[in-house]
Amino acid sequence: MEREERLARLRTLRVERGNGPLFGSSAECMEWIDNVAPLLKYDADHYKSFIEHAEYVRITQLSSDLIMAHLNPMIGIVNQAIIELENNIEPVQQSDKKLNGNNIDNNWHNKPMGKLAIGVLVVVLGAGAIWILNYYFGFGL
Repeated sequence: MEREERLARLRTLRVERGNGPLFGSSAECMEWIDNVAPLLKYDADHYKSFIEHAEYVRITQLSSDLIMAHLNPMIGIVNQAIIELENNIEPVQQSDKKLNGNNIDNNWHNKPMGKLAIGVLVVVLGAGAIWILNYYFGFGL
C-alpha cells in the first residue's frame, strides 16, 4: 500500500476525542480497530502499541473509564501516524533505536516496573526462606 493511500485511509478513520461516546456501539469500535490495525503495520512500534491497547478494549466487560484509558492512546497512535505520513517521517528501525547511546531494551525485566517486581519477589522469597529456616531449625532469627 502506498503512503498516500495509507494516509487517506487513516484520515477517514481518525476519531476525534471529546465528551461522550466516541462510537455508536462496541461493534463499531471493534470495526474501527479492525480497519486501523493493518494500516499501522508499516511501523512496528505503532502497530504493537495499538494491538496491545486493542486487546483491552476488546474486553467488553471493562468499565468505560478503563476502556478509555486504552482508546485514548490508540487515537493518539493514529494521529501520530497521520502526522508522520504527512511529513514523510520514516519509522525508526529496531537496529537504529538508541537512547543516550545505549540500545533500547524492550525486555520487561529491564523496565522500572520489572525491576521493582523482581525486587519485591526477592524480598518476599528471602523473608520466606528466613521464616522456614527459623521455623524448622530454630535459628532464632
